[in-house]
Amino acid sequence: TKEIEVFKEVEGKNTSTGKITVELQYKYRKTWEVLYKAWMSAQMGDYSSAIQLFTQSLNNSSHPSIFMVYAYRSDCYLNLKMFDEALADAAYCIKLEPHKSEGYFRMGKVYEAQNATQAALKIYTAGLKYATSDPRLMRGVTENEYNETIKLVEGLVKKGKEDFVKAHFPEAAKSFQGAFEVSGNTVFLVYKSVALLGAGEVDEATETMQKKCSVEPGWPRTGFQLSGMLRKQ
Repeated sequence: TKEIEVFKEVEGKNTSTGKITVELQYKYRKTWEVLYKAWMSAQMGDYSSAIQLFTQSLNNSSHPSIFMVYAYRSDCYLNLKMFDEALADAAYCIKLEPHKSEGYFRMGKVYEAQNATQAALKIYTAGLKYATSDPRLMRGVTENEYNETIKLVEGLVKKGKEDFVKAHFPEAAKSFQGAFEVSGNTVFLVYKSVALLGAGEVDEATETMQKKCSVEPGWPRTGFQLSGMLRKQ
């Protein structure tokens, strides 16, 4: 760093406006030149060349922003679907700067690309402990929580349908109830009602359809018609 005095022209004369401190990047000039080429290569989609250039820039042990180089190189590896290398660079980025969001974000992206939503959710959440307002981490948590919910509901519905086909109606009804509780989608109450009917539980099937009607006002006519049909069984 160096302290310099700043001047501006006032009434035709150079007048001092005070001193400021600046960081001189000259000693990093060669490193920045290499990084610029690396960034440009990545922007053009030449990730292999970018990786080589980012690696070259790391030879300068006094690099001012070394953790970001690992972050950018991780992203290049990810674009080439070199997941192990991408994870390794993201992990090292976190090791270098554990209180900054960059490494957590890069690692989360890799996990997402591998459809490892639980791992992605975990790492995004860990990053938010330090970068509490980082929009990328917040979005990552929201999206992966949603994806986990979808997976859970799909699993419950699949099991419910399989049990229904096997005439395991009580088990099917339980799975459809679980899908409703997780998702809030009342269509699963219809599935549950049909499964209960298969199990001979007419009263509970009717109550389930009435619940469907109570939580979804647009359904009363069809719902009460089906409830009436159930009562006749």
